[in-house]
Amino acid sequence: TEPFDVSAEGTTTVEYWSVDAVGNTEEVRSEQVRVDDTAPSTSDDAPSAWVNGPVTVSLDATDAHSGVDATYYAIDGGEATVYTAPVGISVEGTTTVEYWSVDVAGNTEETRTATVRIDDTAPVSISDIDPAWQQGPVTVTISVSDAGLSGVEATYYSIDGGEAALYTEPFDVSAEGTTTVEYWSVDAVGNT
Repeated sequence: TEPFDVSAEGTTTVEYWSVDAVGNTEEVRSEQVRVDDTAPSTSDDAPSAWVNGPVTVSLDATDAHSGVDATYYAIDGGEATVYTAPVGISVEGTTTVEYWSVDVAGNTEETRTATVRIDDTAPVSISDIDPAWQQGPVTVTISVSDAGLSGVEATYYSIDGGEAALYTEPFDVSAEGTTTVEYWSVDAVGNT
């Protein structure tokens, strides 16, 4: 008697036919109505922790009904780009990748975010050793910085080529003569 709505998501088959005043019935006809009200869903494989770069980020979009029309991404708030292949990131520090997908029906996913943290720079260790002759014992303090990246994992030292020891606090050198102290630090991603 009047137009009707089909609201179920997915594919609905509508069959229809008419009957005239004397009972003649036409053959049943059918049409498929396709409804998609749900936006696609996209995921990423970006590492969650600091890494030694470069990093490749892959995006994977799925859509239950009409299918994914396109996936987009933007790096650090830049211009949106159509995703066609994994995205390479090599800039040291923190990079934000925003991404979203649109399906064939025009449903647009809310923007998602992946954060990539790359640290390619080794930490810097400094001692307070004075190379001039001293009366012993001499206390050695080692200070470390990592430029605000992944952070220092550990600092080590060795005396006169001996076995490496973990540095946790200042230590004394009391042997007379010249003593060689080697020291180095390792950050959270293995830069030494």
